[in-house]
Amino acid sequence: MAETPRSTSIRVPEDLRDQLAAIAGRRPLADALAQLIEEHETRRMQAQAAFADALEKGRMEHPEIHELSQKRADNAIELLRRMSAQ
Repeated sequence: MAETPRSTSIRVPEDLRDQLAAIAGRRPLADALAQLIEEHETRRMQAQAAFADALEKGRMEHPEIHELSQKRADNAIELLRRMSAQ
């Protein structure tokens, strides 16, 4: 037997409620929310990829700074490990 979707209610500002009502009049609100989540995830992945590209570019252009920052990060990790072991 198929499970009946549960409904939920949330408080939203009036202008947002009106926008949601307009969307719900054109298509199911669940579809609009699913699309919104998908778009958010896409933007998040694009931002992560852009950050990774910028980081790699920095590593290539300034290897000495990258090496120094890596040593500092390693030292900080080691210090945290020692502190948590106590």
